[in-house]
Amino acid sequence: MSQVLLVGADTSRARAYATAIERSGLGPLHGLFYGSPQPAVPAKAREGQTVEGLWVPLMAQGVADIFRRNGWPISWVGGAESINDPAVVAALASSGAALAIFAGRGGEIVSRSVLSQGVPLLHMHPGRLPEQRGSTTIYYSLLQGQPCAVSALLLAPEIDAGPLLASRTYPSIPSGVDVDVSFDCAIRADTMIGVLDVFRRTGNLPAPIPADPSAGQLYYVVHPLLKHLALLALERKGR
Repeated sequence: MSQVLLVGADTSRARAYATAIERSGLGPLHGLFYGSPQPAVPAKAREGQTVEGLWVPLMAQGVADIFRRNGWPISWVGGAESINDPAVVAALASSGAALAIFAGRGGEIVSRSVLSQGVPLLHMHPGRLPEQRGSTTIYYSLLQGQPCAVSALLLAPEIDAGPLLASRTYPSIPSGVDVDVSFDCAIRADTMIGVLDVFRRTGNLPAPIPADPSAGQLYYVVHPLLKHLALLALERKGR
């Protein structure tokens, strides 16, 4: 079976991806992490539940605990704080992985050095590509009155412009689910599982979806006031 690697920091996103793979039976999974293992945290409302058709991953436990209970191999690159650290790049290059799933910190830009190691790096972008490139696109979708979406793509040097493998739309945000962490991670994990299922069954990634990477708009980190207005609009709709 082709090796799949989860690479990143001990983020909520990494925890969501690991628990989603555990739940779906699409392991085994190898882990390559930088930074320090993080402690367990209290679970947010509705985590570990299926709410209005969307499974919300449980992100309370650190990745070390998730990997340990599944017997999955995991390694940490001591002293590194970014995927671009030369020690992480070297570990990725020697991993033998056929596919790496990226679960770095928010806003982390992957360098050309990482992308030149011959390991496809799968990223789940929380927006419709190519229309919505950039950051915090969930909130721009809400402000525009549009459903949220996730696009699965292979990372390339240009922002959100790599081969598009899958796109899913999520018409509503389930009641009682935190938007910033729980919903964001849930829809990314859901889309990721769809791509990984194809890879496990066929040995290949889904065929790229034709798209013009120069189309659409580049969004920047949403202003706190706009974020507040987006959440107010969501509450008025009753989700």
